[in-house]
Amino acid sequence: IEAVREESERIRTEAEARRKAEKLAANKAHKASINNAALECFVSQGVDIAQAKKLIIMIAKGKIDHVSINY
Repeated sequence: IEAVREESERIRTEAEARRKAEKLAANKAHKASINNAALECFVSQGVDIAQAKKLIIMIAKGKIDHVSINY
C-alpha cells in the first residue's frame, strides 16, 4: 500500500510539474507576441530595429519611467 501511495504521489508531482512548465511556456509565448507587436510598431514609425529591441527590453524591465507593457 505504501508503494502505491508513493507511486501515486510521484505521478501527481510529475503532472503538476508538467502543468507548471506548460503554463510558463504559454506565458513566455504570449509575452513574446506582445513584445513583437510593439517592436513592429516602433519599426513602422522609423525606429531602427536594434534600437527598437533595446527599447522593448528596457520597457519590459521597467527601466523607463511612466511606460509599461500590459501583458
